[in-house]
Amino acid sequence: MRGNTRPALLCSLGKDTLKKLESGGIGNSDVKKKTDRQSRNRRTPKAQNLAAIEGIASDITRRKSAKEELRKTKEEYQLVLRTIREILYIVDGDPMQGTVRMVSDSVRNLLGYEPNDFQKDPALWFSLLHPDDIPAIMQVTQDAIAHRVPGMRTYRLRNKQSGEYRWVEDCFTPVFDDSGEVLGTYGVARDITDRKQMEVQLQESEERYRTLFEQSRDAIVITAPNGRVVDANRSALDLFGVGKERLGKLLTDVLQQTVQDRRNLRRVLEQEGFFKDYEAKLGKQDGTPIDCLINSAVRRGGDGRILEFHTTIHDITKQTRDAQALRELSGHLLRVRDEEQGRIARELHDGIGQTLIGLVMNLALARDSAQRLNRKVRDLLTTSLELAEQSVHEIRTVSYLLHPPFLEEGGLQSALQWLAEGFAKRSGIRVDLDIASTVDRFPREWEIGLFRVVQECLANIHRHSGSSTAKIRLEQQGQQILLEVSDQGRGLDPGAGKETGSVVPSGVGIPAMRERMTHLGGGLQIKSSSEGTTIMAVLPFQASIAAASSRRERIRERDTTKGRLES
Repeated sequence: MRGNTRPALLCSLGKDTLKKLESGGIGNSDVKKKTDRQSRNRRTPKAQNLAAIEGIASDITRRKSAKEELRKTKEEYQLVLRTIREILYIVDGDPMQGTVRMVSDSVRNLLGYEPNDFQKDPALWFSLLHPDDIPAIMQVTQDAIAHRVPGMRTYRLRNKQSGEYRWVEDCFTPVFDDSGEVLGTYGVARDITDRKQMEVQLQESEERYRTLFEQSRDAIVITAPNGRVVDANRSALDLFGVGKERLGKLLTDVLQQTVQDRRNLRRVLEQEGFFKDYEAKLGKQDGTPIDCLINSAVRRGGDGRILEFHTTIHDITKQTRDAQALRELSGHLLRVRDEEQGRIARELHDGIGQTLIGLVMNLALARDSAQRLNRKVRDLLTTSLELAEQSVHEIRTVSYLLHPPFLEEGGLQSALQWLAEGFAKRSGIRVDLDIASTVDRFPREWEIGLFRVVQECLANIHRHSGSSTAKIRLEQQGQQILLEVSDQGRGLDPGAGKETGSVVPSGVGIPAMRERMTHLGGGLQIKSSSEGTTIMAVLPFQASIAAASSRRERIRERDTTKGRLES
């Protein structure tokens, strides 16, 4: 009811009376006289006066409140325009070069221009566009106008101070009149330079990755957790001679590997996220075996879930064959050397050794027959006899070291016992020999190899360690034979080269020992510190079978060759 009082009062009181009332220049008695004449039979004069005053006051309050709200709204609007990061704009007329009615202050930070610069010069915005972007902008704008829909333009604008171009994403809406003519454009533009740069970097990175992926000589395969091949390069398909669908199953199965191996690999991948240099035998589509070196890593999502497996496969078939051929050649050279040492040892023992023994006997006879000679001659004979006996002893020692007869007669245990006793006498270093009771005879090649390792270790202890003691231990542990030689010396030279937790001296001794063990199917481990050095040779029993088989083949080859020569 109060909201409708003002129009009624405008008619009943008159404009002059209303102005006096609003300005406070009319009293209640004036209002009362006017309203009494207008409503004698409807209301009492006092009630009518009060209603009129209350309605006018309420209307004035609403007007002042509306003005205050409008003022606040304008201030907030201006605050938004000053603080918003995006560029808000309104263009009257042509969307490309019309009059700029409004542009927000954020244009200053982006382009270095003041908002009124664009209002003064309608062509300024167009002049800042990168020339390469203008055709696309024109096309997008025309399409939006033709279809009467909002549009989005992406382009570059030149900064006033730096001269560099900044990327802008501009969302605009054309406005039309009733006849379909364009009245203007409302729009919001934001700086996307950083995003564009990241997109460019990402694209360049993807191009580099794709180049490496396609040009890599190694096979590269990306698989899903279920084994499905997501992607594979040409090298992978050429290596296995299969399509992507078959390649996935091939990698899932890891051909010729045990189920336990596959489970272990999967567990390592899930826990560690990668594995490196896993050797496996895979197979081509035609069944040809391939020796491969496999590296794999997982790609996870934000929740930690495995999305893909990235696997590289390096074909090492040729390297494996070359390494096998090299090991065979090395083994052949070792056998030739051992055989040559045996031949030299026999010649020393049977040739020069026997000659020296004859000389010793003659010198002894001459000395015994020289009673009538003068003392000087007898002394010379005695000295010559001693030198001859010493030569016989040294030649016998060298002969035994080159090829100990105990290896043929009593086996490795007897040979090691003889070696330890002789070494202790010659060097003054106490040697403790510990051979387990379970140790029996080994294949000849094993016994020669282990004996040579002990020889080299004792020689190094004597020449380099400064230790007063040495220990030799030979035992069987599970399916392995362990030979350990240790000392309590100064350790190996730390500057000569590193080795798994230890150091390795320069020279040929260590490599020769390692080569012997590798040829026999075993390995050599070295640990050294300031408190001493331990060298352990490990041979698995499986290698014993291979060594015995290799020995039988050599015997057959030797017999065949001998038969051809005799014929």
